[in-house]
Amino acid sequence: MGPVVLHVSFVLMLSAAALIPDMTATMFAGVCAVVAAWGLLRGANSIVGIWNLRGTDAPHWTDVWFYGVLPTILYAVLAVVAWAFWFGAGWAVNAISAVITGLLLVSIRNEWDLVTWLAPRPDSRDEH
Repeated sequence: MGPVVLHVSFVLMLSAAALIPDMTATMFAGVCAVVAAWGLLRGANSIVGIWNLRGTDAPHWTDVWFYGVLPTILYAVLAVVAWAFWFGAGWAVNAISAVITGLLLVSIRNEWDLVTWLAPRPDSRDEH
């Protein structure tokens, strides 16, 4: 699963978990912690992978920031939010809203970037 689909999937998962009627703060903290851990691993993987691409088809300098660094920061914040839900901090509700909105905005930006990168590329049938 690519980073764009992964972030949108996490946004949907967190949003759905928040709407479950019997979801306790502790259970929601667990969901947030799993998503944060998975996102941190994938974010680190994206940073290293993009950073190591070199040559004539090197990525744009913003790619490492928007596909790797910014999502990784948001998942680190999500880990703090998971801790806050676990311990019953009142600000956790507003913080999860900010993290979900941030992930959604990064996803929209990256989807647009991906589409504008793919659109001008010729199809293999067009090259003959």
